[in-house]
Amino acid sequence: MPVILNNSVARRLIVVVMSMLLLLTSSAVASDEGELKTEIEQAKAAKEAARAEAADAAAQVDVAQAEAQEVQDALDAITEAVDSQEAHVARVKLELANARQFVKENKVRQELISSTIDEAALNAKRFAVDAYMGTSDPKEVWLENSDLSQSVRKVSYLDVVNQDRGDSFDDLRQLRADQDDATQAAKLARAEVKTLSEEVEAELQLLEERQAVQAELRIAAQARLDEWIAKQADHLEDEEEFEAIIRKKEAELDELLNPPARNGWVRPTAGKVGSGFGLRRHPILGYSRMHNGVDMSGGHGAAIVAAANGEVIHAGWYGGCGYTVVIAHGGGLTSRYCHQGEGAIQVSVGERVTAGVRIGSVGSTGLSTGPHLHFEIRINGTAVNPLDYIP
Repeated sequence: MPVILNNSVARRLIVVVMSMLLLLTSSAVASDEGELKTEIEQAKAAKEAARAEAADAAAQVDVAQAEAQEVQDALDAITEAVDSQEAHVARVKLELANARQFVKENKVRQELISSTIDEAALNAKRFAVDAYMGTSDPKEVWLENSDLSQSVRKVSYLDVVNQDRGDSFDDLRQLRADQDDATQAAKLARAEVKTLSEEVEAELQLLEERQAVQAELRIAAQARLDEWIAKQADHLEDEEEFEAIIRKKEAELDELLNPPARNGWVRPTAGKVGSGFGLRRHPILGYSRMHNGVDMSGGHGAAIVAAANGEVIHAGWYGGCGYTVVIAHGGGLTSRYCHQGEGAIQVSVGERVTAGVRIGSVGSTGLSTGPHLHFEIRINGTAVNPLDYIP
């Protein structure tokens, strides 16, 4: 069953294979200048491709960041709307509670009205019975009584009774009207609150659904952003890998064109070797430390020459070495000429020199006890014994 690789794994595999091919197509010192130059050009092309892909990924990162921000802004707006709607729901619920309290109080009122109605109905009924059983006509009362004073009193009583009876019927009608009003008000309040509550709940549910969709979009946008950031990092890593290959191949080419043949080396100054290469007690610092070169005697102003062909890569102050010249000879091989006099350096960075050409003069700058040349040879930064090279 074939193995299927995703794009990222496949791309990394291609980079690794190409790197191995570029590194293995020649030995440490290639014999074919044209082959080395071809490999360097291929590595440069691959490096530029990786750089272009990294730039494209950076642009996609910017787009993904903008998309993620837009989604976040929309989500914030919906969240704010949900909060506002929830506050509206809370207000409606408060209105609903007030309405329920009103209904409750109205119920008590209705019961009171009902009781009053019952009492009024009883009075009305009693008046109706009295009217039916007795007489309400003052003239009849007058004729039924022989005593004038008694007749006057009965007529007066009858007027009062008739007045009370009329008031009772009026109260009864008003109470029933109040009861109808209270019942209708409670009914309308319940209906209004129910309608508002249903509408708000529906809107709130819609907003929450939109919020869920926006949250999913935010996750997707963040995933795209993370993907492009990872791709950008991969392409930058590829660029660094090809840059390392280029440096290695260029060093091999330089070593091919400028071989550091030991028989081409000369003594950098005419003085004798004093302190040699290796562990020694430092004359100024007072403790044992590695002496990475050899000290060669010479008076102030004595000539210092390049020990081999190469290119000046440093010409100036160099910490404890004082005024120093460093020459690269190819293949990671460098020579270092320390403690030169102030203003004595006669070469500049980038200048190519040949063995025996004067590059400066003996001095005593930096950590020095007197005029002499401290001379070093290093391979890829590691100090080696200069006496293995100079005659």
